[in-house]
Amino acid sequence: HLESLQIFEAADFAVDRARADGSQGDMPLADVVVTVSERQRLATASTGVHSTAGEGSMDAEVRVRNLFGRAEVLGVEMEAGQHKSNTFRLYATKPRWGGADARLHAEVCKTVLSHQRKSSYSEKGHTASVSAAVGHAALPGGCHEVSYEAGLREVCHVPVRTSSWAVLSQRGLSAKSSLKHSFSRASLDDAILPTRGALLRLTTEVAGLGGVGDAAFQKHTAEARVHTPLAALGLPQLSLSVAATLGLLLPRRAAPLPATGDSVPPPAPLMPPHGVFLPDRLFLGGPNSLWGFRTHGVGPREQRHTSTGLPHAKTPRDSLGGEVLATSSLSLSAPMPGRQFEKLGARAHAFASAGALHSLGG
Repeated sequence: HLESLQIFEAADFAVDRARADGSQGDMPLADVVVTVSERQRLATASTGVHSTAGEGSMDAEVRVRNLFGRAEVLGVEMEAGQHKSNTFRLYATKPRWGGADARLHAEVCKTVLSHQRKSSYSEKGHTASVSAAVGHAALPGGCHEVSYEAGLREVCHVPVRTSSWAVLSQRGLSAKSSLKHSFSRASLDDAILPTRGALLRLTTEVAGLGGVGDAAFQKHTAEARVHTPLAALGLPQLSLSVAATLGLLLPRRAAPLPATGDSVPPPAPLMPPHGVFLPDRLFLGGPNSLWGFRTHGVGPREQRHTSTGLPHAKTPRDSLGGEVLATSSLSLSAPMPGRQFEKLGARAHAFASAGALHSLGG
């Protein structure tokens, strides 16, 4: 429990027979000595570079630990992407809430996500969320987390003359109020490059409860992975991994049909008639979802228009997302030769993957 607070560099325990004779009947007493080394309490800063959804980004984070002596963590995180995406996030975490094995987390976030290359739009968001987690994924009971999120999203910066009708019809603001539950159970030997163990993650999100917000849907996802070394075949350095993902997005409210004579074009054939908002849909493709495919490169798409406002066979297509998702992958990994790669823990992978993303609207 002390290590789970993440405020100590080290925590050592020593148990010995009590020096004084304080036995109670047949029950001898013992001395328990706990030695801890606290981490730096005041601000710590970190920077990094990573790639998300095919966009390179630079991030910076400042954290303050144990400011009030209750093992809380306060932090601010900033991120800037090469395609004008950016994020600003303030958060606070409180472990061992009420003395129980529960963790509270609250945050407010402002984001700008650029989907111009894949879907001809950008997404602005202002969200606030609070969550409570009980248990740990590595323990037999797993980890249960319940969270609530309220947010205002805007589909903006849509090129009026060149985007597809499906994306153009999604312009504007939408409010989201959702409740989410997730369960995770993991026995992986390494969180980043596991070679043995398994992982199960189940998530259910319900938006629009009580008629609050514009978004109204149920989203269910399931992820399972198994990693095992091939020591039984005399190949202990090789590890075989099998993974599968399922996703289902169901609307909870039908969208009104456009009035007669409305100048706004009707939804495209690939769009579901109930009209789930673009930010809420499932997308597939890319290194974090389906290896070997472009980011958001799988699933329903609609052709963009040319600068003259007319479609052309050679114009790109906008990725629209979908409501039914399934993926599977099989990979074989081995340590890369060389001392430098060994120090980094780098592994070479050979893989095969398959997946599909469909829309309920056809």
